[in-house]
Amino acid sequence: DLIALSSAHYPNAKQNPPKRGDADFLLTSRKLYGDSVLVHGAALNAIKSNWDQLRQEFTQLDPYRTGYLQSDEFDDILIELCPAVNQEDLDMLKFRFQNKHDS
Repeated sequence: DLIALSSAHYPNAKQNPPKRGDADFLLTSRKLYGDSVLVHGAALNAIKSNWDQLRQEFTQLDPYRTGYLQSDEFDDILIELCPAVNQEDLDMLKFRFQNKHDS
């Protein structure tokens, strides 16, 4: 088996408890969830440690020199910075680093 019952859990149980008929009711592996947490942490640390440099690059990429980017440009930069990120990770990171005035 890919998922052992002894190591299975619901990753969102506190925020989104599983309900009958819900796809969240499926058990997942703690190891896979732990790997996902490590990828999130690595990507966040890479962004935080290089934030000033990233902000300068964002400004250079923006034709109006405001530092704002299109979503796909931001994705490309994050994938270059941390190749292990997936689309869900990118969406979470975009939401986290979005400025108040962004749309």
